[in-house]
Amino acid sequence: MKKLITNLKNAYMKENKEQMYEILTKLTADIESDEQSFVENLSIASSVLHLTLYYMENGETIAREVFEKHTDGYNCLFEAKNNRDIVKWMKQFMHILDYLDDTECQDAKKELIHAVEKYVQLHPCEPISLSRVADEVNISPGYLSTLFAKYRKCRFTEYVNYVKVEKAKK
Repeated sequence: MKKLITNLKNAYMKENKEQMYEILTKLTADIESDEQSFVENLSIASSVLHLTLYYMENGETIAREVFEKHTDGYNCLFEAKNNRDIVKWMKQFMHILDYLDDTECQDAKKELIHAVEKYVQLHPCEPISLSRVADEVNISPGYLSTLFAKYRKCRFTEYVNYVKVEKAKK
């Protein structure tokens, strides 16, 4: 089960919708099989929720929309009384994947990285931190770090240092 959760994290980081679907389907089937205890299954579903909120761009907003009919939103998971309730939550949760549009998301992420690069290039003499730039573009530092590594093929700090060195050469 832990391996599936780790694989789900990787699928989120790679934005691999097919892999996300496969893993969520497998996790749901495992919960439905009643082989684990209620507490174990609740822990699995909680991990899925955490990964989504942390690693998926706009994950919290999307999760809120998927669970908008529930008074407590996606936190209705914690009202589950048995494994059937968790399975029901997981099946509804999987609609989160309907919000992922690969092409549109890719373009938006590339634009975001371009905005980050521009910010760094315009402020080379200032102290630049991942947190500060993430605040400027309204995303979490962890997510910015992941996106930057994916689209620039280098770490954020490496890019900042490169820009500062190039500026110093001029």
